[in-house]
Amino acid sequence: MRGGDYDTALRWALNNRCKSPGNRRQIRHGRHLNNISQIYDARGDYDTALRYLEQSLQISQEIGDKSAAGRHPQQYLPNL
Repeated sequence: MRGGDYDTALRWALNNRCKSPGNRRQIRHGRHLNNISQIYDARGDYDTALRYLEQSLQISQEIGDKSAAGRHPQQYLPNL
């Protein structure tokens, strides 16, 4: 992605919230936060990326989303 594309992706991600009901909403919200973290990571803003990853992990743990195991901070910490 070019730099401007990250800005567009970030604006879209921050302005669009999941409207699914209940637990499904939480799963999608956790994944959404993870996607935002990836944008910040690609831009080199590792502290912000880590904050979003941690939020995503917390949601996944709270709702028992085991499919999220590969998307969280412990996977990225050695790179930060």
